[in-house]
Amino acid sequence: KSRRKTIWIIRHAQSLFNEAYMVDWRDPGLFDCGLTAKGIQQAKDLATKIEELFTSTLSPQICFTSPLLRCLQTTTYAEIHKKGIPVIVYPHLREKLENSCDIGTRWSELKNKPFENLDYETGFDKDIWWHYHHQLEEGKYTYQDQYSNMAGALEKQRVKRLKQQDPYSDWDDDEIIDDHFESRAAVGERIEKLKQMIILRPEERIILVGHSETFQLMTQEVEEAGILLCNAECREIVFDCDKNKFLNP
Repeated sequence: KSRRKTIWIIRHAQSLFNEAYMVDWRDPGLFDCGLTAKGIQQAKDLATKIEELFTSTLSPQICFTSPLLRCLQTTTYAEIHKKGIPVIVYPHLREKLENSCDIGTRWSELKNKPFENLDYETGFDKDIWWHYHHQLEEGKYTYQDQYSNMAGALEKQRVKRLKQQDPYSDWDDDEIIDDHFESRAAVGERIEKLKQMIILRPEERIILVGHSETFQLMTQEVEEAGILLCNAECREIVFDCDKNKFLNP
């Protein structure tokens, strides 16, 4: 019998970017932004669902969360860190970088943020842990430099989305302009690292707090188009360690 683990995937609650972007589908230039008032309430409401998970005899044993602020706040407002399990900030759960909100906060700054009981010491191997243009030197990097370099590509993306009438239409890898956005192939490499981490962990029941597009790409083995989560939505899936695949329960 295959060795299977229960995985709960949770998308972050509504962020300031989510709110601003839907006005005109234009990137508002919000770096690593947090939750709106609505998002905070969504995350607090999520705490009820989390409580239900922990009343089961087969309750979660560990949580991994993206380092982006909207996920750290969702994890905190949902009170996952108060359930007596480790909560590990894990950079491979970050969002596929294609907007300003996916530009993160340096690890050296992030680990000093006032979030209770979160482990920032696992999984980080460099200070700038998100995708950035290969010509931006890490020692001289600024958030504004990255955003400025993305500007032309972002406007072309907006035109494409308006033409298709789809606010979240994604680039194909061969359309990505000069490395400004993260490719699906690069996200796939991160997902493989996430899978290997899950296999090696002793825990059998794991919460992952992350992002819409990364989860969608991660779960294409579960559903053909991948699982598209709403803000603050929780979905249970299974990971088959022997087949190295996410599956329906």
